Amino acid sequence: MNDLLKEWVRIDDACEVQEDGTIESFHCTDNGQEELEFIIERLRALYAAGGAVQKIVIDELNSNSGTLNNV
Repeated sequence: MNDLLKEWVRIDDACEVQEDGTIESFHCTDNGQEELEFIIERLRALYAAGGAVQKIVIDELNSNSGTLNNV
């Protein structure tokens, strides 16, 4: 992993490097537009650091409570 990617992970407490070398980034599910803009900013920084997105996991929210459904 190059130094820019290491720094990208280091500055975000929601990022973890897995044993296989992949990076997992967790995001808030109740912060609406602000969280969406943060995710987009982080993705731009990731690509600028030489990384790329391989997989995105989508969780369904319970529309009544705003919490994650057990899917």
